[in-house]
Amino acid sequence: MQKIMREFRRLDVIAFRVAVAIVFVALASLAWRQVEAIFWPVVGPLEISNIRAGATDFEAIFDGSAVKHRDCTWVESRWYVGLRGAQSVRTAWQYSGPPLIRTEGVHNWTDMTIQMSYKDLIRNSHADVVHQCPFTLWLTVTPFYDADVNAALPDLSASDERAYEVLERRLIELQQQIEAIR
Repeated sequence: MQKIMREFRRLDVIAFRVAVAIVFVALASLAWRQVEAIFWPVVGPLEISNIRAGATDFEAIFDGSAVKHRDCTWVESRWYVGLRGAQSVRTAWQYSGPPLIRTEGVHNWTDMTIQMSYKDLIRNSHADVVHQCPFTLWLTVTPFYDADVNAALPDLSASDERAYEVLERRLIELQQQIEAIR
């Protein structure tokens, strides 16, 4: 009987050590995930340019560029109204074209649309990009953009024509979709 009890105690010790190892690995991977995004980002910061007013007061259109440092697979992009670390709300962000397989290097995007005012885009927002990198079990979330509360706001009075062009292009696309359905 004592032999059986010693065997159970030994198994208990082994089970306890395995449980501690699993917890340690989980905590270490969580910590590494945070460190990885800061010290070894997949992409560099987004540089925004050519900001234009959208079709409504709560839509902005802009161009941007960033450097991709590592060859990881893009999963999604997330944009938030609100500064990083403060209260924020995720908003809709659309690229002008379909997703592309992008290798390392400089990448440019045009006519991205964001559901917020251009003022919030410049002074009160942040974005993250999510990638699946090889040899990792987790998704890598890289800080992609951080607004500057002191940034100068552009004069968008000339962009009203551009907003009209965007609406007109959307109307034509919708008309073509309706025709294709008929």
